[in-house]
Amino acid sequence: MVAGNWKLIPPIYDDLVKGLEEYWAGSVFEPSCGDEETNIYDHPIWGWGIIKNFCPEVTYKAIGIFSDHVIQYGDKIDRKIAHRRLRAEGTHGDTDWRWFYWHVNPCHYSDCRLYTLNKDRAPRHVEPPLQRPSATKSTSVEKFPTPKGSSWEDVRIRFTDGQRVHVQVKDESGTYNFTQMGMNNRKSGEPTVQWDLMEEFANNDGEFSCRDLTIRPKYQKRKEKLAKDLQVFFEIEDDPIESLGPGKGWRARFMISFK
Repeated sequence: MVAGNWKLIPPIYDDLVKGLEEYWAGSVFEPSCGDEETNIYDHPIWGWGIIKNFCPEVTYKAIGIFSDHVIQYGDKIDRKIAHRRLRAEGTHGDTDWRWFYWHVNPCHYSDCRLYTLNKDRAPRHVEPPLQRPSATKSTSVEKFPTPKGSSWEDVRIRFTDGQRVHVQVKDESGTYNFTQMGMNNRKSGEPTVQWDLMEEFANNDGEFSCRDLTIRPKYQKRKEKLAKDLQVFFEIEDDPIESLGPGKGWRARFMISFK
């Protein structure tokens, strides 16, 4: 019924719902507490965010995965970071559920204790839960050989993929990854949010708009840290990012693009 209300599968007719609830009331299949209830939690971006305590056959019919618990990515940045890692691994969306979901608890219908009568005598068909690969850690930070007297208007940054950029300042040029530019997480080895913000500038002709006052302070701090990282890498002292005006966002003083 829950899945039908969310239009993941065809809904059950209203006149059958009451009868089904009365039929299952008091049975071993009725939840004994809130944590056991079948539910779907909404999400402001994806529509639904969590599928919980579902029959694996229902989940398979809805999204093509035998699972009793599925969690979407928190936001688009989280999913973008995951996609970057998966591309580096050489995986594809048609073979790896991690392209679409943050967590999946694999559960075949024959292994589900709540929905099968064959649980005690059926062989197990479920592989162990998939583990996320650990990222390679690296702390090798470099500095670009910026010619003396250069300004931010002389800087050209072009993303060649999600992990590397081609940089040119006057006659000097080179290709660098996020670690070499000092934008890697020291614990996980993954790109920082500053790298993702720089990618947003590249995708929007060198500008980043942030009109939502509830999240602006967060992006203000990310912008300031990105500016500092670029100042260190290029050894140019003044601010590389300028304001578009109160509450409007920022513009890069350097040229930045994607491919």
